[in-house]
Amino acid sequence: MKNIIRVNKDGITPVYLHLELKDEYLTEDQERMLKRYGESLGGETICRDILIPSDMPLHNLHYAIQKLYGWQNSHLRCFRLPEEVYQKLTGGTVKGWADLVGILPRSAGKRVCFTGRDCLCK
Repeated sequence: MKNIIRVNKDGITPVYLHLELKDEYLTEDQERMLKRYGESLGGETICRDILIPSDMPLHNLHYAIQKLYGWQNSHLRCFRLPEEVYQKLTGGTVKGWADLVGILPRSAGKRVCFTGRDCLCK
């Protein structure tokens, strides 16, 4: 089977992400809960698959992951990139960084508040 990637006129390609939350130290009750409510077949992991555009800012990706798992934006997070990748993506400028992290879209009827906890780490 061939993996065909279609690039649009702007050079944007779809990116397939397989996200997996795993905890090897769950009790039997916790595993049962994951099977029942977390759509987990084995009770050890919760998996989600998503296609995103290659130009998706990190804030938007974060928002998508939040929605996929049913979370409500109430935890700390930090995206880490190797220095070489960080420089390539941002051009070493604040504007490059701002373009990368973007703006989190608001949910209808919900107030979104950002603090200094949102970051992109080198």
